[in-house]
Amino acid sequence: IVADGYLLTLAALPETPLREVRLRARQLTESLAEALRGGPGAGGIGVQIDTGLLGRRKSYALVWRPVRPLPKSLHVPLRRALERLALANACVITFIQVQAELVHMIVLCPPENDSSWAAYLFKRGAESMIQQEFGVSATLWENGYYAAESTEPLSAAELKVFLAAN
Repeated sequence: IVADGYLLTLAALPETPLREVRLRARQLTESLAEALRGGPGAGGIGVQIDTGLLGRRKSYALVWRPVRPLPKSLHVPLRRALERLALANACVITFIQVQAELVHMIVLCPPENDSSWAAYLFKRGAESMIQQEFGVSATLWENGYYAAESTEPLSAAELKVFLAAN
């Protein structure tokens, strides 16, 4: 942001939604302009702006299995499809692991959405995108999924229990 001879550079975590960065930039610019004019808060040492959007999001660990082992040629297109779905639905993927026998991800979802919404979105949405991209109609995923409210990936022991149960 450049104004009146000042250059303001903002940095954000990669998972921060662009809408949030723009909102913070606008609010920070207004606060700094007020401080430069000598208005209230001109003596302040820092400006902290919290839109609250990231803090209220729920983080879910999601795991599901393919009907048949996923070929390596689908791993990258599947990751990209999941990332596009997250971006289009105001979600933030903080961890993703695509393997032949499972898909494992950590995703931050808008506060009004639960884990069943997230599982449906990512399983059905990714399946639809892969089907369109590769011109196939085969079902990719087994019925069901495992979800836990978590900010960390599931442990190897937890994944082993999921794989054994399905």
